[in-house]
Amino acid sequence: SGGEIAGATVVCALKSWFGYQCDAVHEAKTIGALSQSCAQMLKTLNDNLRQYEMRHKKMMGTTLSCLIALDGEYAIIHVGDSRIYHIRDQAVQLTTDHTVVSQAVAEGRMTPQEAQVSRDRHKLTQCIGASKRYEPQTCLGRMLPGDVFLLCSDGFWHHLSPAEMQRWFSPGSLTSDAVIKDRCEQAIRCVIGRNEKDNISAAVIKAL
Repeated sequence: SGGEIAGATVVCALKSWFGYQCDAVHEAKTIGALSQSCAQMLKTLNDNLRQYEMRHKKMMGTTLSCLIALDGEYAIIHVGDSRIYHIRDQAVQLTTDHTVVSQAVAEGRMTPQEAQVSRDRHKLTQCIGASKRYEPQTCLGRMLPGDVFLLCSDGFWHHLSPAEMQRWFSPGSLTSDAVIKDRCEQAIRCVIGRNEKDNISAAVIKAL
């Protein structure tokens, strides 16, 4: 019931953290150090949200897919069922869905096709705030000039295949910010046209 509050709280915390790190970036920061700093901040924030929930008897949770980039390297901190894709000649999902059906597929109890139509496909196994479990996925990687990263909510990716994402956001076709914005808007209209009822959010980043 308090998802909007949890989401806004995380966004504000990330803005504050990012502003501080930008001021201190000259202090020989590495992508590993930034990742650890952000992860620790989010862990503390998760604990604070949990304590607030227990005091006020109010559930507040949000998903998070965070991408940090520095000097040709990136770090991901992820929890929930939003996703991050890395796009070159194909769209590759970098994050793992923390859902009941994703876990069932990984354990061989359900096929990917069954997971797509399951009534449990929206049920999270963890998030920030509202779940007892908080074990975010973290990873580091390298990016090349022209690499594209797509960050999106489940309302965006439910009705788009990786092949369609690659066509919408092929690195060579994204020649300006205006083109990126237009492609995002076209993709969102496509998703709405396929009767998606959930919230739809997407951000596209192209490495220079």
